[in-house]
Amino acid sequence: MRSLVVARSAERVAAIVDVLRREGFAVDVAPPPVTKEHTDFAAIFLDDQDGETAATLDALRALSDADAPPFVAVLGVPSGDEVAATYVRSGAQTCLPVEPGEFERRMRFITNAIQVRAKLSAAMRELRATEERWRVAIGALDEGIIIQAADGRVTSMNAAAGRILGMTPEEVEARAWRRPEWVVRTVDGRRVPLDDLPGARALREKRPIAGEVYCLTGPRGDTLWGLVSSHPILDSSAGTSAAVVTTIRDLTEQRRLEMHVMTTERLTSLGRLAASVGHEINNPLTYVLGGIDGVARRLRALGLREEVEMLDEAMLGADRIRTIVRDLRVFSTRSAEAYGPVDVRRVVESCTRMAMAEIRPRARLVATHGEVPLVRGNEARLAQVVLNLLVNAAQSLPEGGLGDNVVAVETRREPDGRVAIVVRDTGVGIASENLPLVTEPFFTTRAESGGTGLGLSICKALVAAQGGELRIASPPGGGTEVTVLLLAATDEAAVAAQDDVVVVPTARHRVLVIDDEPLIARLIGECLRGCEVTIATGGRQAIGILRDGLPFDAVVCDLMMPETSGVDVHAFVLSARPTLEPHMLFITGGAYTPRALAFVASVAARCLEKPFTPDAIVLSVERAVKGF
Repeated sequence: MRSLVVARSAERVAAIVDVLRREGFAVDVAPPPVTKEHTDFAAIFLDDQDGETAATLDALRALSDADAPPFVAVLGVPSGDEVAATYVRSGAQTCLPVEPGEFERRMRFITNAIQVRAKLSAAMRELRATEERWRVAIGALDEGIIIQAADGRVTSMNAAAGRILGMTPEEVEARAWRRPEWVVRTVDGRRVPLDDLPGARALREKRPIAGEVYCLTGPRGDTLWGLVSSHPILDSSAGTSAAVVTTIRDLTEQRRLEMHVMTTERLTSLGRLAASVGHEINNPLTYVLGGIDGVARRLRALGLREEVEMLDEAMLGADRIRTIVRDLRVFSTRSAEAYGPVDVRRVVESCTRMAMAEIRPRARLVATHGEVPLVRGNEARLAQVVLNLLVNAAQSLPEGGLGDNVVAVETRREPDGRVAIVVRDTGVGIASENLPLVTEPFFTTRAESGGTGLGLSICKALVAAQGGELRIASPPGGGTEVTVLLLAATDEAAVAAQDDVVVVPTARHRVLVIDDEPLIARLIGECLRGCEVTIATGGRQAIGILRDGLPFDAVVCDLMMPETSGVDVHAFVLSARPTLEPHMLFITGGAYTPRALAFVASVAARCLEKPFTPDAIVLSVERAVKGF
């Protein structure tokens, strides 16, 4: 340790230096005055300078580190003297008298005190360094840490806690974070009383409360999911809880992904079920529609008007069944990631029909459809968005009062060329402070009635994935308006999506028709009247015909067949007769196996859904002959 002697008297300097060196101190000697550089010494010995020493001590105190000042002793002043008391008030630790015996005793005391102070200063510096390292480490954690006193007041928290709670340290500290405006619920939706929160229980029960998941809704309605643990800090002498440390791990994104996966899985299951049911309905519906259409044409040629009108009514009913099945199957995952031209009006009308069960008891539906082009998107995903918006609009209105309540849906083209789908309602609207939050995951104002806060956030993500934009407005007078803006499809894609008008085959094509339903195969043959049609009532029979090498201009193949499916027939053609593969047309009443779903996604442009009209099958065969 280094010591400094600042004195004019050579005799005093020699006496002090001798004692300090005997005790192992390094000693420097300097003339007055004391400067900033002198504050680095562990001890300073000042000569009494006829009244100047008090001013020197004041200056030294101002220059020194407040946490580790040097030990200061003033020479030549008897202890207990009034001057000595003045020096002590000014910052000196002791005074050294002139008398030799007292001088020696006091020097032994001073050397011991200097050593103790030095060790204490080193320990304090290490403690401060350790505290700083812990402060930086805790501040860098993603997990929120809140420290509360026994009365619940927050004494400190890290940055992650403020970020998770959406509050600044000034808003949280010195008050209890478990305030009434915070609504805390369990996973099953049960509201948790303030005294049952982990922090309060840990304080009361004097034991850790670990790993409990809660849904927390803040004063502004923003909601988060957190894994909360609380650990009490016990006062060992009194046996009471002096404080509690609560940690919060933000699970919001994890829960959002879990809920999104669950929603996707439910939609996938619904899509597969709809495809399966649709397949069973569409097969008989195909030959019902085809039979009605064929009979109607013949009766029309005979001039039997009344009979034709009756068949037209039957056709409308059967076509309504086809529409219902198609509306369900639009949620099938068969083209979940496929993007192409989509008819917005058809999607909106389909979703409107499905949402009528929610709308009809609450409001009048007003639909306005302008002339809009096809858009680039995914039909199933767009239908999910529109149906969600329509159901939200309906549920914002009370049941009854149909004359006043309105749900309006509109399609129009915007000045920038994008296509807009607008859903409006005359409900209570959205509070201005909540408007920026409604598309955030888990934000909901209907938690009491089972709202999850995921609908609009998923809609926003689905629209963005299709290159679109979701806008939400709620004017002061009430009501809500949600606008979905989508990019128009390219001209080439839009033209390719339009149906050409072909009512009869343009040539005597040689066509192989493969379907395990004989009635459907015969119906296709009748639609292709004038062509050379070969019928195979199953995939195995078709492969036998193809293996014989008979020439065909096109192959019409059912996809879902027992034993040997359309996918199997395609694989055989690809290996044995590859030049015929581009001329294959696939018909399906619903692909619902993973293999079939993947196959349909790869040949979507060459698929025709059941039930189909005679004109549609003729048009599709013409395209197959050309190789699509």
